[in-house]
Amino acid sequence: MLSIIIPSLSEPYLQKTVDDIKKHAETDIEILVGDDAKLKLGQRGVMNHLARQAKGEYILKCDAHCSFGQGFDRIMLEDMHDNVIMAPYLLVLDGEKWIVRHDKRSSSYCFDTNLVMNYNLEAENKEPLSETMCLQGSCFLMTTENYWKWNICDESLGSWGGQGTELGIKAYLNGGVCMTTKKTYYGHVFRHNEEDFPYKRDLAKVSESHQAVIKQFKNKSIAGLIEKYNYPCDWNNEKVLELPDVV
Repeated sequence: MLSIIIPSLSEPYLQKTVDDIKKHAETDIEILVGDDAKLKLGQRGVMNHLARQAKGEYILKCDAHCSFGQGFDRIMLEDMHDNVIMAPYLLVLDGEKWIVRHDKRSSSYCFDTNLVMNYNLEAENKEPLSETMCLQGSCFLMTTENYWKWNICDESLGSWGGQGTELGIKAYLNGGVCMTTKKTYYGHVFRHNEEDFPYKRDLAKVSESHQAVIKQFKNKSIAGLIEKYNYPCDWNNEKVLELPDVV
């Protein structure tokens, strides 16, 4: 069984997302939804709360404003391995029309010296399956065992934000990899301005979460990951050498 977990916060597209999953899934799934407006746990807390109830061998997390390609679950599971965190090809979803745009696609991601996720346009390729330094964070699939073993939603890192970078680092530190598949896709509603969100974000907490990610991971433990992906963004050899030792 595949457990699909949807953390939400006053999300207007939640029901559309649930209906979309039911329409396009082709395997044995369960859908677990948590509204943080009621739970007050933060995104990582909601994920862990629902993951404790999950019955599936695999967990797929997705945002509450996503649409999927037909058979996305079957297609991803066919290529899954225990050491992989996998995401589908990322496209843009028009939430109001519920139409996925196919003109903008993303499959490669990296993080900069501030541990902020970036779209790695230079690394985009046509391979059906490809490794990536990290993920975008809005959708990912992994084994339930590794979800807990790798402490994927570490609540000490704050409530919302920074998970794309966290996924890449956690996979690397545990001998795994992040991958994207172009064999299927998901469309995601992007919010670029504060007024686009259906709730008022606590930007201080977002900043705190980002700083917690930096404090825990910006050290020599990630040097090999940065070198593996050829010093992306604003990284270079000098900046890697300047990373502090692991505490």
